[in-house]
Amino acid sequence: MPFLQRLLLTLGILVVLGLLFHLEENWRGRRSWEAWKASQEAAGQTYAPTAHQAGEIRDSDNFAAAPVLEAGRESTVNWIALWEALPRPEDGNWAQGKATDFSDLDSRGQDLVQALAPFDGVLDRLAEAARRPSCRFGFPMDVHPPLSFLGTMARVLHLRAEVRVHAGLPQGSLEDIVTLLRISRHMQRQPILLAVLVSRMEISAAIPAARSSPRTQ
Repeated sequence: MPFLQRLLLTLGILVVLGLLFHLEENWRGRRSWEAWKASQEAAGQTYAPTAHQAGEIRDSDNFAAAPVLEAGRESTVNWIALWEALPRPEDGNWAQGKATDFSDLDSRGQDLVQALAPFDGVLDRLAEAARRPSCRFGFPMDVHPPLSFLGTMARVLHLRAEVRVHAGLPQGSLEDIVTLLRISRHMQRQPILLAVLVSRMEISAAIPAARSSPRTQ
């Protein structure tokens, strides 16, 4: 038998053996899965897809359906511009034990509580919405605009929490921190990476503000 024919025959045999191996392993795996699933179902578990679908959520209970998020979706660029125009203290670093430095702004008589006043209304509505028990964005999940809005508001809430502590208003600071944590909890439950990243941003904003607050130490 010529060499080429022997080579083709050998390759054919190897391909057939590989296919038989995969077919056998698939059969073994399916049989093991069915046996395990039957034992779990006998113990009361269920694997029917419909049993794991979340029920309907009323808009009044759904953070994602709050009017403040829809308004934020439409005006995210404006909020970002307003944030960037704010006078801000020198950022601290909680991991390095460095506190936020307000000395330069204090020396210039800059009232940050007043500077943040344009955000008060939207932050109050956001805090109220964050108290809702559930969060589910609609499908398809067009979440980038509201998540951009929430990312900006996380920075503003962080700054306002630290400003309130600096101004001797720790209770208001604590409320801002709790709002950040509530929003983070809502975002953690969303099945997309971008929402998880926003959740981490909310947590990152809450930690240094909480360390600055005497009510949360």
